[in-house]
Amino acid sequence: MANLKFLMVLLAFLIFFSFPAFAKEIKTITLFGGFVDNAKKFDKSFTFPVPPDGISDIYYAKAKVRADMIGTSTNIYFYLNGISCVPSYYSVSDKSWGYTMEFDCTNILKNLLPMTSEKIISFTVDSNKNLQNIYIEWEITYLNDPKKPSVNIFGTEYYPNSYGKIFLQYLDINSQPINDGLCVFDMYSPNNTVLYNNEIMNFLENGIYYYDIKVPSEEGVYMVSAECRSPTQKITYLAWKFENYTVVNQSGDYTLTWSLDHYVHNLTLVGILLNSTYFFNSSEGIAQIDWYGGGYGNLVLGFYNCTSKQYQSFPLFVVYPNNIYHVSKTIQKDFYCDNMTRINLRLIGANVWTDYLALNVYNTSGAIQEVRGGGEVHVSNLAKFFDSFETSLLSNHDYCLDNTTLRKEMIIQKCVDTLCYNITKFEDTVCNYGCDTERNECKSPPYITYAIFFGIVVVLIILYMIFR
Repeated sequence: MANLKFLMVLLAFLIFFSFPAFAKEIKTITLFGGFVDNAKKFDKSFTFPVPPDGISDIYYAKAKVRADMIGTSTNIYFYLNGISCVPSYYSVSDKSWGYTMEFDCTNILKNLLPMTSEKIISFTVDSNKNLQNIYIEWEITYLNDPKKPSVNIFGTEYYPNSYGKIFLQYLDINSQPINDGLCVFDMYSPNNTVLYNNEIMNFLENGIYYYDIKVPSEEGVYMVSAECRSPTQKITYLAWKFENYTVVNQSGDYTLTWSLDHYVHNLTLVGILLNSTYFFNSSEGIAQIDWYGGGYGNLVLGFYNCTSKQYQSFPLFVVYPNNIYHVSKTIQKDFYCDNMTRINLRLIGANVWTDYLALNVYNTSGAIQEVRGGGEVHVSNLAKFFDSFETSLLSNHDYCLDNTTLRKEMIIQKCVDTLCYNITKFEDTVCNYGCDTERNECKSPPYITYAIFFGIVVVLIILYMIFR
């Protein structure tokens, strides 16, 4: 007889989140093209600075060139992908400093549409005489083509009191991984209280971001939402000052928190309460407090809230001797004022020590593509453990949810003895060329249809030539 066990099963269904296209905008921007301080018959090649949000149409593109003419009878040419822009050249008869020229390259760029930030387009300034201090600037008016990314959220099954993992894959419109993203998630308990709030996920590889969680003990459905932004810049700040507001005995100082190396800043209580603060020269953005330490007692980690002018605390947790703990908390606002951030430690107990403490600030200024998605985590207390279970596919079919979305619906049944339960999985795919409601599949790009038709015509002509 199969050994009966009780377990908490964490079922994180594979859910595919696809998002509609971001609204396109007409923009006029100025972009730096390049600079060279000295050149003889200057023919250095530059790369055209395609905006991060891409170009689906272009209305006007002008290259402004400023250069010093150190000779006479100088002709200056401007080429984009080897093609001359308008006018074909400027002719300067005398020496001139800070001479400014403008070349219209609109029609050439129109023939290169659409453009993404990965597309390489080169341009060149050429001349028949020496030039100095050459500065190039682009002014373009264009219709952007923002990414339409997707987020795949994954999970698996775990034993009770074990540790689980929520992870997702962040992909662009071409299903290529986005590795420079900032991904955060929220998780809610069955009674809709927040378990995890804006927690920053760790990057692994190939667009995969993950976060380790403790398997919940309460039965029910746990809602999960995720958000990814791109591009990002991560800056790590270390403490530059430490202040203590209660009587403690110290060993080491705050500089021992700069690296995870087992050299620690230890604080031993003289009374029953510890209250201390580490100071960081930081910046604005989305911040993550990263703490490694231990001790003995009830510990509260927090930060100084610049709006309320008070310290804001995260939930209390207990630390025990001979253990090292890692706490990672995310704060999105109100942490930066007076050119600094203050991180606070409060303890009721015996002592607390810190091996590593850092403030990671993620800067998402500039072109931001923001993607949101959500899913469910199911927790069940089953009377039987599935020592051996059978899995069967009850149904698997595709259908058009609307004119642009193809849905794959699968119903899977898992059974042991007479105990069975069904899992329904949905995968939604955005069809860039529409969804075929008769064949229930995404329509192929038009050029594929034309290629097939052309191939058939060629084959028929060849057969006619052979057998006529």
